[in-house]
Amino acid sequence: MPYPYPYPSEAKRAGIEGRVMVGIEVDERGNVASTTIIGESPKVLADAAVATLKQWKFRPHTYRGVPVKARFRQPITFKLTPPDDPAPSQ
Repeated sequence: MPYPYPYPSEAKRAGIEGRVMVGIEVDERGNVASTTIIGESPKVLADAAVATLKQWKFRPHTYRGVPVKARFRQPITFKLTPPDDPAPSQ
């Protein structure tokens, strides 16, 4: 299954996998206003996760019917998939 976000070619070539936890602040219009990497992640994956999330559009959170800013965490997992037809193990 393809990722809903691009896998960095540099990370793919180097066999780098990982999970990036990103703190996100969404403004009243549903746009990503700011991001923060939570914990440690390879820089190439963290950069790709942030670039992807900045393109996302969210449904604004509301309080008493009024759109408000919201903060939450979004994990982005980069996992290399094995080939469709792996070589038989011996």
